Amino acid sequence: MSIAEVLRERTVTDALKVQGTRNCWQTWQPMIRRIAGMPPNASSLITDLGQSLGTVFKTTGGQGRSQAGLSGGGAAWEGLVCWYLNLCLVGTRAVVVKKKSLLPSPVRDALTLSYGASQTNTESDLVAITFPDDYSLNAYAGSYTGRSRIQIDELIASLMGQTEVCVIQCKTNWNDNAQIPMLWDLVYSSKGFEVGGVAIGRNSHSISTLRRFAYAFVTLPSNPLAGYNQGSMPVLRVSKLSGGNYWGFARKNGVAGSISDIFARNFRSATQTLGLPWMNHLNQSLLQLGSQYAYFRY
Repeated sequence: MSIAEVLRERTVTDALKVQGTRNCWQTWQPMIRRIAGMPPNASSLITDLGQSLGTVFKTTGGQGRSQAGLSGGGAAWEGLVCWYLNLCLVGTRAVVVKKKSLLPSPVRDALTLSYGASQTNTESDLVAITFPDDYSLNAYAGSYTGRSRIQIDELIASLMGQTEVCVIQCKTNWNDNAQIPMLWDLVYSSKGFEVGGVAIGRNSHSISTLRRFAYAFVTLPSNPLAGYNQGSMPVLRVSKLSGGNYWGFARKNGVAGSISDIFARNFRSATQTLGLPWMNHLNQSLLQLGSQYAYFRY
């Protein structure tokens, strides 16, 4: 098993255990099956479910705009997005990680921002990693604990120039949060500021050593979709994000892409080096949802 698959299983299993996601799954699962099929096929999963993920999520909405409601909804949305992206990426070199503790240490170091004597990380919900096409990584995959993890982290440190990272911020409110990914993307794009003592990266690792780095936003507006247009301030704030701006509905040109558009923009190297077309590869993988990939609880 590859390191991507080890991390995928641990991430998805953990995501489905989070209370908000776990409580919603009994409602989401039947609707997901109706949209993508039972068993699903790659085209329906990527296209149909991708532009309906927001609708699926909203079947368990209704908590209002209290802080507790927004926080709980945000965690559940993050879990659903994590589940969806990983399902579409099964069998590839790319994985979407939810817990920072699962990130390889060189990647976590590269994302660290130092501000004077303080260190912090982006307000990221999900971090997508496309691992190098290097079979030596798989030799150490194991359970990604103990010596196995140390060996993989050491190997990744030597392969950072072949590693791709995309930070994916997930929010259930666009208006209140659009400035956050905008500012973080600006900070990362600047690679640090000489004035003010802001530096990106630590332990000799930074985003500049990666093959590719991007910052994306996946949102679920709590306001009516019709209110968003090319001139809306929330739209303008995220219109230039390096990794793109997406929502769980059909693409609206100049406003937001469907979440399924994220694959062509940020996972091209992972989906185009499979030895056969991505859709064919995914269809074969989906046949194993009852066995190898049963942890998706499809």
